[in-house]
Amino acid sequence: MLPLKLPDALVVFFDTQNHPIDSTESLVKALVGQAQEQGRRERRLTLPDAPPGPPMESLAAWFEQLERLDLSGSGVGRILLCIDEFERWEGLFPGDRRALLQLLGLLRATIQYRRRLRVLIAGAAHVDELDPMWADHLVNLRELAIGPLTRPVTLGLLTQPSPDFPPDAIPPAVAEAVWSRTLGQPYLTQLYGSLLVARLNDADRRQATVADCAALDPAVLDKANNYLTNLVQATPAPALAVLEALARGQTVDLAAQDRATRRYLRRRGLVTADGGLGIPVLGAFLRREG
Repeated sequence: MLPLKLPDALVVFFDTQNHPIDSTESLVKALVGQAQEQGRRERRLTLPDAPPGPPMESLAAWFEQLERLDLSGSGVGRILLCIDEFERWEGLFPGDRRALLQLLGLLRATIQYRRRLRVLIAGAAHVDELDPMWADHLVNLRELAIGPLTRPVTLGLLTQPSPDFPPDAIPPAVAEAVWSRTLGQPYLTQLYGSLLVARLNDADRRQATVADCAALDPAVLDKANNYLTNLVQATPAPALAVLEALARGQTVDLAAQDRATRRYLRRRGLVTADGGLGIPVLGAFLRREG
């Protein structure tokens, strides 16, 4: 949605996980190449190559080139560099903390002093949960927590995802059944909606039923396996124990948990305000996995 919401910006998406990076040099090469490719494709804009030199010095000089780039006549007033899975950077610099510190310093300078080149970093971890060097360098970072969709938004997206979507294809009762499974988790909500539409098309039917949701539960668990597995593997043992107990239908006194566990679960929307599972589908996954 960012390119639609920011029509005056060239939005460059860089997913750390999707690029084979094993050195500082390869990181700079991948980042510059991704920006150039998206500039050509999205805005017919030619971005410069990174100047020669040591990787971090080259990247700093390239950032300066982008800041001073003549964008007149292109319809582009700024460049937004969006870096996903930012917390994985620590693993990109094993034994080379100096390079990571240089990179964080470059990001800090960009956030503080540049006006046309802006940076957005996204990930599952909060800065204060990482090594203190992150908070030290990104002191001026504005943190925005993105939680689940609200119930009205979830129901609206399911029943009327686009103006031309048949108004009766996903009745309110079916949308409620999806909500009860996802509680607005965006990916899982979209997955149920997609599978419901595909099921209707395959059967040449015009309207979904609540029974369709139940029939699709196993397919959702299969297709969301990577997401759910990664979520479970990233969860600390005390927090995972809480989720497993909730999945078994047990009542858990969150107030009795340590502060770090409560904060982890609540920050990630894994528990509700009343202490239930924040993502019911996760409970089904944990039960299936035993």
